[in-house]
Amino acid sequence: MKVRNGFVSNSSSSSFLVVFDKMPEDVYEVHRLLFPNGAETVCPYDYEIQSHRVAEEVWNDIESQKKELPYSKEFVHDEFSNTAYTQVRKEFFAEQQQVYSLKGKERTNFSEELWKKKDARHEELQKEMSEKFLKEHDGKVILYFTYSDNDGPFYSALEHGEIFSELPHIRISYH
Repeated sequence: MKVRNGFVSNSSSSSFLVVFDKMPEDVYEVHRLLFPNGAETVCPYDYEIQSHRVAEEVWNDIESQKKELPYSKEFVHDEFSNTAYTQVRKEFFAEQQQVYSLKGKERTNFSEELWKKKDARHEELQKEMSEKFLKEHDGKVILYFTYSDNDGPFYSALEHGEIFSELPHIRISYH
């Protein structure tokens, strides 16, 4: 019998588009924004990290992306691809199941038409989502972060620890 001993990885990563009212000026402001209730630790799973370490990592990531700002509309649009695709898969689940019940040319034709419909819906939804996000946060600072549990327990805590829960954001999960 296998027993879980601490953190178990399924090799995921997540990206985050996070909205700030203005560009944070230092690590202390980042800490206040991420942990307005004064939390001292982040503790997903069995691993605990100090909130000041989280703020330092986020601050370093902010510093490293400043020269790329502001992100283009196309960059934000592209980041919504996975989110939109996940929703489209749910919308077309029943029709996708029908494909498996068909045979031969009927299956091929139905499948090709379904893919065309899914692709069109994906593009439509991706555009809707990204434009809504940009409109809702017009005039704000949008920053991009990516963390992966492939990089160890600390980065897993950043990915899964809800560190941006106090700020408007979207999470794009790559599981």
